[in-house]
Amino acid sequence: MLRDSTIPSALQAPRFGERGGMRYNNDSMSVSWGKLFGADVQVIGYNWNGGWYLIIVFLGGLALTLAAYRRVPQGISPRLKTTLIALRLISLGLLLLLIAQPAVLLSITERERPSLVVLVDTSQSMNTRDGNSLTRLEAVKRALQSDALEQLRKSADVTLYQFAQTISPISQLSNFPVSSSNRRTFIGSALRHIVQEKSRRHTHPAAVVLFSDGQDNGDEDVLAAAKELNAPIYAVGVGSPRAQPDLAVRSVAALTAVFPGTLISVESSVGGNVGNGRRAVPVSLQEVGNGRRAVASKTVHLANQQNQTVTFELLPKGAGIHRYTVRVPPLPNEFITENNGANFQVNVVGRKLKVLYIEGYPRWEYKFLKRVLEEDKDIAFLALVGKPDGTFYAQGPLVPADHPADFVFNKKQLFGFDVIIFGDIAARQFTPAHLDIVRDFVEKRGGGFLMLGGFRSFGAGGYGGTPIEEILPVDVAQASRGPTADRMSALQVDKEFRWRLTPLAQTFPPLMLDENPQRNQQIWANLPPLSGGNIVGRVKANAKVYAEYPPDVMPRHGGDGAASRAILALHDYGRGKTAALTVDSTWRWYFEALKKGEDKGYFTRFWRQLLRQLANPDADRKVTLTLDRKRCEIGDVVTLTAYVKDENFDPARAANVSAFLRLPSGKREPLALHPDPQNVGTYVATYRPTQQGNYHITVSASVGGQKQSDETDFTVTSSFIELQDVALNEPLLQQLAAVTGGKYDRLSNYERLLDDLKLQGRTVSYRQAWHLSASPLPYAVLVLVLCGEWMLRRRNGLA
Repeated sequence: MLRDSTIPSALQAPRFGERGGMRYNNDSMSVSWGKLFGADVQVIGYNWNGGWYLIIVFLGGLALTLAAYRRVPQGISPRLKTTLIALRLISLGLLLLLIAQPAVLLSITERERPSLVVLVDTSQSMNTRDGNSLTRLEAVKRALQSDALEQLRKSADVTLYQFAQTISPISQLSNFPVSSSNRRTFIGSALRHIVQEKSRRHTHPAAVVLFSDGQDNGDEDVLAAAKELNAPIYAVGVGSPRAQPDLAVRSVAALTAVFPGTLISVESSVGGNVGNGRRAVPVSLQEVGNGRRAVASKTVHLANQQNQTVTFELLPKGAGIHRYTVRVPPLPNEFITENNGANFQVNVVGRKLKVLYIEGYPRWEYKFLKRVLEEDKDIAFLALVGKPDGTFYAQGPLVPADHPADFVFNKKQLFGFDVIIFGDIAARQFTPAHLDIVRDFVEKRGGGFLMLGGFRSFGAGGYGGTPIEEILPVDVAQASRGPTADRMSALQVDKEFRWRLTPLAQTFPPLMLDENPQRNQQIWANLPPLSGGNIVGRVKANAKVYAEYPPDVMPRHGGDGAASRAILALHDYGRGKTAALTVDSTWRWYFEALKKGEDKGYFTRFWRQLLRQLANPDADRKVTLTLDRKRCEIGDVVTLTAYVKDENFDPARAANVSAFLRLPSGKREPLALHPDPQNVGTYVATYRPTQQGNYHITVSASVGGQKQSDETDFTVTSSFIELQDVALNEPLLQQLAAVTGGKYDRLSNYERLLDDLKLQGRTVSYRQAWHLSASPLPYAVLVLVLCGEWMLRRRNGLA
């Protein structure tokens, strides 16, 4: 039996009268059969093959049958003869009827049984108890076990689904989950799944009942998906609209690799739902090892749903990997405690920081800065100081004892340092090739560069338009026209002043002389004033300015172009960092304090930390491993990037790179790296973690016949997105009901909401062709008739 809305193509044969043709005669028959199994049935057409030819055959068969039975013996009774003739004619008629393949086209109109879809949110937020003994999921299960749902099953086809990130059917309530670890809620995706199912199965739900707390964190447009459903949504709100107590460490940012003696600024974001008013929250920084050791603590005052940045100073001691955590205590009745801490780690390298310091002559700034370098046991340096004849003499522990003048300004020599300092020295004392090497040192090797203020620094030193200006965080101001002395003075500040710290200085370790911001400002205000400095041009787009000149000391006519008030600015260039310190009298902080018997350690602390901020402990590696995130959640994608360099620190064009991942379980598995077609020497891999814990990645490559490697860790936690806000989101559920013509109510009124359901099945009309030849009945009758005739003939001696 064929059911379709159009006449089947097999029945659309040639016109009546053609060989083998048949057609429906829609005008000759229109018979209503009335109600048949709950449907309105009407005959709207019929067809058969053969036409009058079959009638002629039947009449011919009739004549032959009558002629044959006239010659039977006289002893046969007329009744038997009539019976045999009738059986013969019936079998002939059935045979001809089957050859004709008669078919009847029916028009059927029926009302389908209504379909009801029940969607239940089974995400993590549904584990919330809302101060009750039952979780939200347990409360939903109890509601579904009531008689209301069973009553609906009597009049509708009810399909039950559970959804979170994905959606799946629930065959029976005994399989209904009472707890969940699903990390996200995608209401829009669940509704679109119902739309797709409707299209695939040609069904149409009369209504959708949605049980949820309304906490959607998917990318779908939920309201747009609801409109596509084309069915009313009866939304059942589960939970309390009041926000649950929750305090969390949102993020932690800190350097991951440092030289010994580096002061680290640890910035953490703390916030959450702390209730009405302000709450004093203790925040602690702890080192994780054998137990937890308190490093520092602060108390912040949080308002509800407010995030606040908490900054700690951290000085890791000893080479190796140090692991830390920033933690806040749980609030009373806090449901989620997994997000009350955030971990990070710092690798302290086991070697000294190497500094190359080049000065034009032995000035005061050089004398006191060299003293800092000499006294720092974790720094090794080479100082080159200009002589009147244009050559340099060398000082410092890195000067070869047997050949002190063997330093050559080439790539091999310079790339062995971590930081290069240019003091008061003019650009003309270097060749263009020398300055190119310095740029490569920063851009390719990842080294640090610092230019100090002086009479022959920045624009006054002729660095405009050179590779040095290119790598600096500020433009080099150009001198005005006029006599040389006038041009030089136009680019200088010749007054005493105290620099002004910008807001960024509060988290910049070289300028954090005290952890308390107020005391730190007071210390800087009381330090001896500086005298003199350089005027520079505009600050570059990605640079950060930490200290500025006061407006009243800037000359009215600096140089050509826009001048900035920057004193201390830093930025990233290539794989390295550069800084501009436009003053040349920081030595006064030491000298004046020494005369007055005050603390002269501020000068030392500033310079030690500034040099360490510019240095990259991993820059001398030929293989460098980076991650796009050091802390992620289960299911997030972590992108791993390996940079491979050759002996000259240029991108390696042909390297054999491999990577291995150690899972939290201890299992070790390979990780496939693929070359980045856009960046030579760069290899990329992605990984989606499936379990919580600490992951360790090791990348190795063969460079110049030598094996180089790098390694790092990242931490995977369970998702907190779903749990950041577990309050009942009534506005979203109310909107879903409103845009679809449904209703909204809370779970406590669930049965009353179901009573308002208007479930009506669709009225469906379709055509259906009924073929006699498709039924086994006529064949069975034909066999029975033939067998009956044969038995009668045999019994009466006619076989």
